[in-house]
Amino acid sequence: MPALVLKETALANNLAAMAAYARNAGALLCPHGKTTMAPQLFARQIEAGAWGLTAATPAQLAVYRHYGVRRILYANQLVEPHVIDWLDQELATDPDFEFYCLVDSPAAVEVLDRRLRCSKSPVNVLIEIGSPGGRCGVRDLDSARRLAGVVEDSPRLALRGIECFEGLIARSQLDETIHAVDEFLSFTHAVSRDLVAGTSLREAETVLVSAGGSAFFDRVISAFDGSDSTVDRTRLILRGGCYLTQDGGFYNEVSPLAGRAEVPVLRDAIELWSTVLSRPEPNLVITGMGRRDAPYDMGLPQAVRFATPGGNPCSLEGAQVKRLDDQHAYIAVLGDSTLSPGDLVGSAISHPCGAFDRWRVILVVDDDYRVTEAIATCF
Repeated sequence: MPALVLKETALANNLAAMAAYARNAGALLCPHGKTTMAPQLFARQIEAGAWGLTAATPAQLAVYRHYGVRRILYANQLVEPHVIDWLDQELATDPDFEFYCLVDSPAAVEVLDRRLRCSKSPVNVLIEIGSPGGRCGVRDLDSARRLAGVVEDSPRLALRGIECFEGLIARSQLDETIHAVDEFLSFTHAVSRDLVAGTSLREAETVLVSAGGSAFFDRVISAFDGSDSTVDRTRLILRGGCYLTQDGGFYNEVSPLAGRAEVPVLRDAIELWSTVLSRPEPNLVITGMGRRDAPYDMGLPQAVRFATPGGNPCSLEGAQVKRLDDQHAYIAVLGDSTLSPGDLVGSAISHPCGAFDRWRVILVVDDDYRVTEAIATCF
């Protein structure tokens, strides 16, 4: 201990639920592999019908290719010369490798155009749309139009559609956030219609639009739902990755298939177990997990279960993680709690992306907490 575990039943449920959601919405699912960076879980997602995998760094690209991922959406700007050289060789030597990346400036297009030499086919690109004060992406329609023209002038690039990420838009209240997300997606949709009308996309059989993190993918579906000709030719690519394990915190509250759903279908599949080291005060328990083991950027872990050595896990009432040191958790407990040194505490976490990257090996357990598999990560 400590040990991070995945619950097999919930994991299988989430795989099937998200695949069904995308299928019923007519969208493609290209989950972000950075959530887990676990090739064994990549394989499960692809077997469940994922169109491909999303990556965001050169290191992730290398891992995906090492494990044979055939279709990758690189949801970032590709501007490092030696990485472009590597990609050029990958595309030239593997005709079955399908790759997409983003551009948001003529300078980025120039870097790509200058370095690509070996691949026989143009590299597929999506124009990234950004929001004021946000990260990458063009900020207005005129910039998108000009950039589309620069892409079209490059013989080594092929314009395939547009991309945005609504997941970083935040307001003080959830309903205000959703309204702001809808406004941004409405702008993205307007840019999409304009580029289809005025660029080579007007002749494309399919226009790709990629958006949708793990919190607001339902708003993406709504934004591009309609009957105009642009929408009819649009294939949405959803990129959320946290659905696979869900969590007991942020995504459990905001996901359209969990906290915002009339009938929640995603289930928390991830738990962090630690040993009670001390009970130095009647209402304070110290366990052996800390910032090195658990994410805390979107909230502290929540102590939800306990077990005595050799016993079955039971619900833990009235406990609250107050703070974390590097390897210790301070948990407030009720005075009549029976927790004592040697007992185990199971905690739900918030934000799976920050949990997986702390672990080299994660255990999969069945409903009786018997270990059935070990998942290796490649961070």
